This record gives sequence, C-alpha cells and structure tokens, in this order.
Amino acid sequence: EPNYTFAGESYTDGSPNIFRNNGRGGIVMGAGITMDIIRNEIKENAWGGIHTGWDEPNAGLYTWPTTLGDAVLTIRKNKVYGNGTGTDTAGGGIDVMHASGTIENNLVYDNKYAGIRVGDGVLSGMTIRHNTVVDNGGGATPESSRVGGGIVYHDGYAQDGTTPCYYCRPYGTIPLAINVKDNVIAYNARAALRGMGYTNTLGSEERDYNLIYYNNPGAFYWTADCGYVAAYPDYSQMDFRCMIGQYGFQSLYWDYSTNPRTLKTQDPNDIMDNPDFEDRANDDYRLQVGSPGDGTASDSG
Repeated sequence: EPNYTFAGESYTDGSPNIFRNNGRGGIVMGAGITMDIIRNEIKENAWGGIHTGWDEPNAGLYTWPTTLGDAVLTIRKNKVYGNGTGTDTAGGGIDVMHASGTIENNLVYDNKYAGIRVGDGVLSGMTIRHNTVVDNGGGATPESSRVGGGIVYHDGYAQDGTTPCYYCRPYGTIPLAINVKDNVIAYNARAALRGMGYTNTLGSEERDYNLIYYNNPGAFYWTADCGYVAAYPDYSQMDFRCMIGQYGFQSLYWDYSTNPRTLKTQDPNDIMDNPDFEDRANDDYRLQVGSPGDGTASDSG
C-alpha cells in the first residue's frame, strides 16, 4: 500500500505497527495502566480500533472492574479506520472508559460506530484535540446506525438507563468537563458532538473551536453548515434543526433576550463550514489551502 503524510510526518504502512483484521479489537486494554499509543495504523478489526475494557460474550459489551484502577492514555497520531467489521459489536474508532489522558492528532474515519467515544468513568483532565473525525457511523441495523457520531459520550446503557449496552445509541451527559477543542468533525452519520453538554466555563470554554460540518444528515437536518458564515453572529438566521442535529440537543440554549427567541451554542468559537478536504472520496482528509479549518485539524494544528 502507498505511503502517506499526516500531521506533518511521513508514514510507511507497517512502520512502526499495523493492527489489522483482528477478531476483536485492534488495541485493547483491560487493566489500569499507563500507555502511549503513537503513530500506528489500526484498521478493519471486528470491534473497536482502540478501546479499554474487558469483552463479554453478549455482543461485545465492555466491562471495567473497579479494582483495576484507571487507565492513563496518550493516543496520538494514529490512523484509525474501517473498524467494526463484526456483527452487533461496538466497533468505534477510539473507544475508552475509566481513563484519562490525551487523544490528539488522530485521523479517525469510516468506523462502524462513533469516531471517538468516551464512556463510563471518563476522568477529568482528559483532552481531545486536533483530531480529524470523518465519515463514521452507519451500522448495519437501525439501532446501531444511531451511534455513528463524531465525538460522543455514552454512559454505557440502553435508553432504559439500566440495561448495559455499549453498541446502542449513546445516552447520558458527560458528568464533568473535559477539553474538546480544535477538532474537525464532518460527514458523520449522527451528531458531531453528542452527550458532551457539560456546561462550559464562560470565558475559558473547555469545549470550543471545533469545525463542524454536515453531520447527522437525516430528514430533519439537511442543511450542511447551519447557515454559517453569513448567519453569524445573528443566530436568528441559523437553521435550528441543523444545529440540533450537530449537537444532539446538548450544549444548546435559548436566548430569551431576543424576539423571537434564538437558539445558541455554548461553544462561541465553533465553526460550521465546509472543511475543504483535498479528496474525501479517496480518503485524503488533508485540508486545502484556505480551508476554514486551518489551525484546527491534525495536518495543520
């Protein structure tokens, strides 16, 4: 396969590691450890590309024994794609719980479920930044297709709140603030940011500066950029259905100081515009010169 350049570095497939076609996950951690996962190609595994937790026989559910402690992870400059080839399995790109650390400068695309998913037990101090998260989602069943968002939080349960289900549509709201900044999140089957609605700190927002475009293109959300750029800062001109589709209802609020009321996001510097990839059809997610994502995505940030 050809060489490629990503995040300013040249790669040769197979160097240093390639994790491919495993019957379960690509890289799986089942203990409270400190691990750096850097510059790997992780593709076409039956379950997730990178995930924490033990596997269970019931459709790939993940458990994390509390006696093991928590994982401290650095996940950087990996190419994670095409994972989730199994049936009814949790086949996300990067899928971690009971963990802290940094997820940055990764290219995550074409995974069966969410691109980057953090779950039960995510710890404060986690940072998710400068990732390119594109074209994830579209599982084989209607239920599984609902989990194909960009960067999401999932509390690990089905809609009833009691049945463990790690491949169901993500539910719940992240219970603490984590840093989610400078990511390009585009063309995912469901919301760009889901369950990330923990209230931002005004003036020093933990979740901000993400470029968001054409996620959740369902029947109610067919406007790609929600009206940006022309509509900003006049939120009254935004397509509200589109905004709801991008943010999964969370991190949005009504501003009653205007008449009529307007829907706003807590993330004041998010950009809703076409990232202008070089050649998305052929999985070339570098940004063209002049892209609105300049300084945001992995190849430029």
